[in-house]
Amino acid sequence: LARISVIPVDVLLYMVRRRLGKLLPSPVVQKKVPILGDSELLREISPELKKRGWLPVHYPGVATKCRPSASIKFDHENLYEALSEVIRGFLEANVSDVFSSVQMLAIEKVLCSRMVAGAPYLCAAIKSGIEYAEKIYLENERPQLVLTSAMSHAVCSAFHERAKSLGMSVVLCEHGIAKGLAELSSATLSSSELSNCDVFLALTSRSGDFASKSYLTTKVVGTPKQFRNVAFPSIQRYLARKRLCLSSVDTTIFHVSTLPFYGNQRPGYCVGSEAEIFDLEARFLEGVYKNTNKKVLFKSYPTRRFPYHPTMASMFPEIPNVQDIGMEDFRYLRTAADIIVTGTATSTIAWCLGGDVPVIWWYSRKISPVLADVLPEFKKSLICFDVDSPSFEKDIQELLNRPLAEIQGVWDSKKLFRNEFLKNAIFGPDGHAGSIAAEYIDQIDKSVECQ
Repeated sequence: LARISVIPVDVLLYMVRRRLGKLLPSPVVQKKVPILGDSELLREISPELKKRGWLPVHYPGVATKCRPSASIKFDHENLYEALSEVIRGFLEANVSDVFSSVQMLAIEKVLCSRMVAGAPYLCAAIKSGIEYAEKIYLENERPQLVLTSAMSHAVCSAFHERAKSLGMSVVLCEHGIAKGLAELSSATLSSSELSNCDVFLALTSRSGDFASKSYLTTKVVGTPKQFRNVAFPSIQRYLARKRLCLSSVDTTIFHVSTLPFYGNQRPGYCVGSEAEIFDLEARFLEGVYKNTNKKVLFKSYPTRRFPYHPTMASMFPEIPNVQDIGMEDFRYLRTAADIIVTGTATSTIAWCLGGDVPVIWWYSRKISPVLADVLPEFKKSLICFDVDSPSFEKDIQELLNRPLAEIQGVWDSKKLFRNEFLKNAIFGPDGHAGSIAAEYIDQIDKSVECQ
């Protein structure tokens, strides 16, 4: 019931219709449009496409787990030598002034070994991506467009290349809001999902400007309703608090972690190590919340990268006012909060800001930093704390121990700046994102037909 209450009515009706299938009459269909995967924006686009006479055909997202085929054989020695020559040249040209010859040799060996070991998986990924594109093409009467979300993998690159060769344009719906906000997104632009699509439906003008650096056809459509607003807030708050066994009167802080333990597979620039992430969360729990006069819900990042992932209770002594809610889905529980504490620039911050409660946002220059030019905007719009500061724990604890009305007053004082910031960087333009996107998809299709 809690999950249903957050779904927009038009999306909910479309989902019901999909379940009922052929039992309900369907309008005259012009053509099929394959939709790969699932996201809030894809869910909002689908019923709008249906209204315009399209037939959305839903498929799983492009699978990123591929097993190598035993039939593919490699000459590992020759492959190692070929890679070694390329990598050695790259290192000598770019980092010889940073590393010694012995260090560069060690780096070369590590990279070559990893690449040779991964070669069978890369071949399997390419084969999988090609076959999936051909399946979509044949099952949907040679479609001109494919809608998808989250395309960051070698399989996705192969899918995109094969789709293009078959005359299909890949329309990528932005999943989060990190593009144009996080330094990691800038550092990995050339290898991001933006390299695996032809058209990009951006959530904000900030991410749209960022995508334009890749010379992509881009349309800013805004974020879906579910991000921006809480439907039936009183009902949702009652259901969320009941699920979490909270009284209706307790002032509750919701700590939402955005830091996964990557399992030594960090995606790149300034992403925190396991030790750094553990240390930061320990500082929040033992240095801040342990001495806070309010109830705290502590939510870990919802992913498991290790065979054994210890619970908070197994790592820290019990803290009476802190309730560990593990990996519960924050989207359906955000209305339980009176105050939200979170950090970094991910899609989570949009869910937090759509909850219409004070948001305390932490930042760091060492762990998942935001771009230097956007940090002042965060500071003017949200209640911000620098976790690199030695006085961080004392400063945030001091704020959290104030009455809720005072914290709300600090939050309200930033409203003018925040409204502009939300429009440019978090929620995008006003309007129905699904309708704007569907109208644009219609335009793309007509322009392709005229070519």
